[in-house]
Amino acid sequence: MKTDDASASPTTLHPFDSNLVPSGIAGDKLLDPYDLKTTTVFRPLTYDDGNNKGNNNLFINKDKNSISPINNGFSSSPINHGGSYISLWGKSAKAGVLWSNDAYKMDLDKDQYFSFWIWGGDTDTTSNYSTGGLTFSIQNDPRQQNAYSYDNVSGTLNSNDSIKLAPDETFGMYAADDNAPHLGNVVQNSWSLNLDNRINSSGQINDSFDKGVYQGVPTTGQIYISTSYPGDSSSYLPTTTSIGTTAYTLARNQVDISNISYANGVGMWHHLRLLYQAPKDDGDKGTMTYWFNDIYEDGSSNTNSGTDSVDTQANPRRIERTVSIDLNKLDLTKNADGKRLARWGITYRVDSSKGSSDMVIENASPVMNVSVDPEVIDVTQDNRVLTEDNDYVNSGDKLIFRNTLSYNRGVTDWTNISAVVGVPTGTNLNTTDYGSVTYGKTSPTTVAINKPTVSDNYLQYKLTKGIAASDTATTASKAVVDVNMTAQAADNTEIKVPGISSYFNGDYYIGRTTSKSFIIRGKQVKDLQLSSTTSDPIKAFPSGNVEINGSLKYKDKSTFVNPGAEVYLSINNQTAKQINVPIKNIGDTELDISDAISKELTSELQNDQLNTGNNTLTIYARDSLGNKSNTLTFTIDVVNKSAVLQLNTEGYSFKNINAFYKGLVGRKGDWKVNVNSVNTNWNLTASASLLTQENSFDKTIDTFNGNIVYKSNQNIEAMGEPIEIARSDGDSETGTTIIGQNWLPSEGILLQSNGKTKQGGKYKGTINWDLVQGP
Repeated sequence: MKTDDASASPTTLHPFDSNLVPSGIAGDKLLDPYDLKTTTVFRPLTYDDGNNKGNNNLFINKDKNSISPINNGFSSSPINHGGSYISLWGKSAKAGVLWSNDAYKMDLDKDQYFSFWIWGGDTDTTSNYSTGGLTFSIQNDPRQQNAYSYDNVSGTLNSNDSIKLAPDETFGMYAADDNAPHLGNVVQNSWSLNLDNRINSSGQINDSFDKGVYQGVPTTGQIYISTSYPGDSSSYLPTTTSIGTTAYTLARNQVDISNISYANGVGMWHHLRLLYQAPKDDGDKGTMTYWFNDIYEDGSSNTNSGTDSVDTQANPRRIERTVSIDLNKLDLTKNADGKRLARWGITYRVDSSKGSSDMVIENASPVMNVSVDPEVIDVTQDNRVLTEDNDYVNSGDKLIFRNTLSYNRGVTDWTNISAVVGVPTGTNLNTTDYGSVTYGKTSPTTVAINKPTVSDNYLQYKLTKGIAASDTATTASKAVVDVNMTAQAADNTEIKVPGISSYFNGDYYIGRTTSKSFIIRGKQVKDLQLSSTTSDPIKAFPSGNVEINGSLKYKDKSTFVNPGAEVYLSINNQTAKQINVPIKNIGDTELDISDAISKELTSELQNDQLNTGNNTLTIYARDSLGNKSNTLTFTIDVVNKSAVLQLNTEGYSFKNINAFYKGLVGRKGDWKVNVNSVNTNWNLTASASLLTQENSFDKTIDTFNGNIVYKSNQNIEAMGEPIEIARSDGDSETGTTIIGQNWLPSEGILLQSNGKTKQGGKYKGTINWDLVQGP
């Protein structure tokens, strides 16, 4: 089959593009860089420049000129834009800090979640890299939003000294080496996660934090991640400089290393995720788990655990670590509401001549934690959700491009949302029925998408409700945005359809997703046949099993193609459940679906999802080409009073004996005789026929001289007539009673040989079992 690319797939590494900025909190809600607003997430830091002049700007340069730190990333077209990002460093910015406003402090007695996207830069980081780094920090400094690490200097005013900032290696959080006292101007009562991309190891004043421990890292754009308490003396180790003065290194117990920046004008967004878990029972020990490079820009998981060496540019090392946080070191006291609150934020220092980077604050649970999850659904193929293992649709299939907007936690509503959904090459928008939005969880309501704006392969629609923690007349905890499309016609050509971005732009948050890429196959009509040898009806009892065999074949005996088939099970006319049955080997002409069906039905039975009495089961299948099979129907009888006998399906045998042997003959192998009962008592009897064989010489029938008997205690009874083998103990017993496997070797069903059998051979007979329920 010929393959035709509808368009090239996007690369992972690329130059910075403001139209491809990941999802995050909207820039105009993060802060106003000039006014001291308390309604935004952050408040600008006020600097003292040494001349009693304040600078109410978040970012500053060496000439103390104000610069705007927020880039909204919007183009002139409302349909084509990315999210909001903060310029962390560039050739005009040396330092910065964002501390949360009062309304958005962390409640350290509740779990908190944060996530960020960090642009790794697009300069040649082998020779041009930052001399500082950035932190995610928590602090309870008395200076509140003006907390920053200052250098204890006086006299001549030059670049750094003019605003008294601590040197680059401090990130704006840690103590400068020449502070007197050492911790005098550090950010007090704090905890910090540091992302450092320059080694400071000369051993001199203000260039010693990495001395003697992490030599040679980073060399080509790597960063290393560590955590500690900037205001705690145990975070520093004194060292002596070459001229006999004292400098300090950081006492890092654990360090993780990964790539972040690249050369040749290309880079990628790196994901940082943090989960704070509060102490139990009002204690003082919390934990912080951080992940770095855990996902890629398209949301797919990064599985590269790697090593601490330089990884492939587009495949950086995934990092995960959990560290403890001692709240005592934050010097917290409970407020009037009994809460322990602390500010959180971002700080950084950087050499203004080296590199550049940007950050997106994706989620922050003290503000808002929302998610946008994309799916592509093949409506024609029974609403099958496309996956990595089954990413095929057929020519002309009806599709739904779904984005689910969910409010997970937070204090701020996501309102005034404009959905901008991409229509990828290879599909056609359904202009007679654009789709719908379903709001809410418990009592969902669906609203049709009417009169959207459609241009440049995008559909734009203003949602009628915001996303918030609860369902009200104006908000919903979830909104499912479905846009209807159709796979374009394909004959004998496979068409690759790349993923396309969609945007969800509202107050406080700008979301971006990438749809699943998939392949459109040309139509191949085949007669798909589903068959089963299972007898109908099927009897089942609670906590038992349901076993059904089944197989799929083509009438023309042709082979199945990847990824195989989907089996659909529906019980009592409920929505069918989809079960994927992949091919096992290339060239398979038959798919055995027995295990998949039986496992699903047994699970439903044991989870009480089948009704007592008769249940109607329908089964059909579709192959990956979209061909639908015939439908099989069964009745599953779930009984609330039953007794079922379990026996060895291959039969039973006795031990071998010599001719003329006289006496009892023991059983051979494992004699399974069990009774599964539900809410009933029972009685099991059995009788046995004579043992015979056909004489190989004259074809006459030889009869074994002896009988099958039952021995209990010292009583031996011949089983020519029915005798009692076992009975239940209780009035309404439920469970499995093991009988045969509990017999002693000299008891139970045995063979009595009278010693007069002359003809050797294998004698066969029948044991007739009779299990009676009741009374």
